[in-house]
Amino acid sequence: MNRNAFKYIAALAMVADHVGVIMMVQDSLAYIILRSIGRIAYIMFAYMIAEGFFHTRNIRSYFLRLFAFAAVIELFFIGYYFITDQNFTLLGTSQNVIWPLVFGLGALWLISAKQIWIRFLSIGIVVLAAVLNFPYGAYGVM
Repeated sequence: MNRNAFKYIAALAMVADHVGVIMMVQDSLAYIILRSIGRIAYIMFAYMIAEGFFHTRNIRSYFLRLFAFAAVIELFFIGYYFITDQNFTLLGTSQNVIWPLVFGLGALWLISAKQIWIRFLSIGIVVLAAVLNFPYGAYGVM
C-alpha cells in the first residue's frame, strides 16, 4: 500500500466517524459501527505524523506548519462556540484533535535531541496534554 492509499483510508475512516457523530442516533448499531471505524483514523494520522518526522528535511518547518494548522482550526472552534453561545474555555476542553498530533511531533523532536535533559522534557509535553484535556489525552501524544 502506498502513502496516498493510506491517507485515503484514514480520511474515509474520519468521515465515517463524523457521519456517525452527526447523523446517527447514539447507541444505535450504525452509530457504534461508524464510530468504531472512525477510531482507526487518529492512529493512522499519528502514524503519518511520525513518518513525516523521520522523512522531513526541516523538522522546524514541519512542526510550525502543523502548529499553525492546529491554531487556525482552534480559532474556528472558538468562533463556533461564541456564535452558538455554548460554554467554552480556552484552558478547558478542546475538540481540536490536531493538538495531540502537534504535541506528539514536539515530543518526537525533543526525544531526538542529543542532550539527555532535553529528552526528559517530552514527559512534560505528555503531562501537559493530559492537563489541558486534549482529545485522546496523554496517550494520544504518546
